[in-house]
Amino acid sequence: MSDADDPLLDADTRDARKTAWLRRTVALATLALLAVTWKLWTPQTVFPQVPLFGWAIAAPGWIDWGCFGGVILSLLVVLLARQRSRLWKPALLVFVALLAGLIVLDQHRFQPWAYQMGLFALVLATVQPGRAVFLLRMLVISIYFYSAVSKFDHSFLLTLGQQFLDALARLVGRSTQDWPPEVRFYAAMIFPIGELAVGVGFCFRRTRRPALVAAIVMHLLLIVILGPLGLDHKPGVLVWNGYFIAQAMLLFPWRRCPWHRRPACGNRRDAGSTLEHRRDAGATSLLVQATIWLAVALPVLEWVDRFDHWPAWGLYASRAERITVLISPQDVERLDDSLRAYVTEIEDENTAMLHVDRWSLDVLGAPIYPQNRFQIGVAEAVARRWGLNREIQVEQTGPSDRFNSQRERKLLRGLDQLRMEASRYWLNTRPRERFIEAGGDEDVD
Repeated sequence: MSDADDPLLDADTRDARKTAWLRRTVALATLALLAVTWKLWTPQTVFPQVPLFGWAIAAPGWIDWGCFGGVILSLLVVLLARQRSRLWKPALLVFVALLAGLIVLDQHRFQPWAYQMGLFALVLATVQPGRAVFLLRMLVISIYFYSAVSKFDHSFLLTLGQQFLDALARLVGRSTQDWPPEVRFYAAMIFPIGELAVGVGFCFRRTRRPALVAAIVMHLLLIVILGPLGLDHKPGVLVWNGYFIAQAMLLFPWRRCPWHRRPACGNRRDAGSTLEHRRDAGATSLLVQATIWLAVALPVLEWVDRFDHWPAWGLYASRAERITVLISPQDVERLDDSLRAYVTEIEDENTAMLHVDRWSLDVLGAPIYPQNRFQIGVAEAVARRWGLNREIQVEQTGPSDRFNSQRERKLLRGLDQLRMEASRYWLNTRPRERFIEAGGDEDVD
């Protein structure tokens, strides 16, 4: 990796070596993330699966196993193949296709890291190295930018931002409990401000070195804050933050060419190289480049609630929409013993709450997909598997207001109202039959 920015090498060679390291890093990190969330990618029946399209509701489990096995094999080829091999580019495309198939079978698998790795794989497989490095830099900068903007939010600064702040203070033997509420609120802004500074710093050559240092420090702190010594989050988030450190070092390296060699730096090429690049840029490459620019631009729509939170890089954000599953205390007895661990009785209201977010984290090692259309499917699966078709109640909560944390709420009673609400969505909200059949419950259509 040390010679990736060697000024004695021409720009094409440096970019080729840099993308070689990138594709191996992407493959290794993806394999690690799949390992710590492996159950999510299998045809499991411990948590409901909600396909992206209705025709996949009855899909058999062997399709999941086939796609998952193909993903592992293709990533191993990408990781182990030599740069001159003709195998790794097709393997990257196979990985993307099979990953898309797995997501079609269950929206829950559209984890933000899976989306990012899929985009990286497309670029590395189809775009010339110099252009690929540029596109991936733009994508990474957009991730930092949109992630930071998602945290300039009243709900984050009052909730998860405060947890981050407390964990950070404990690292240095301090406590924030005695701080005035206003000070705690504004102190939590250190997290989005730092993230935004990293993204902006990566935009300019003169500020890339301090931005690289800041990115490494930020991700190391997040690993500590979210790790066993802090908030004790699942391993996936720690692996992803570790990957971001390696990614930053590869895309925004510390070494720069001396001033007297500056014409050989960066992405500069002679006219012949540029003409060859244009000649080699086929329709597939141009289509992938357009896809990356869409991925950079579309997250703006999340600001007006017209795009999903995770592909808009709303990472650790608190404003996402959600549902609350409510059942009567008497009906709790119908649930399996394993599921009762995620039920909390609310005595004043004579009802019980099922924590679907904790359920997802514990049994799959992954956070629940933060869109109501998916979570409504989870609620339907619970109602049908345990015979709560009329008894179940679902409080549907919209995204919080960025300035005051206010949310719109709607209470849905019974499976019929749940399905009427689900019919408003373009994408599928119905769960796969495998989860319901595993409980032996009948369909009520």
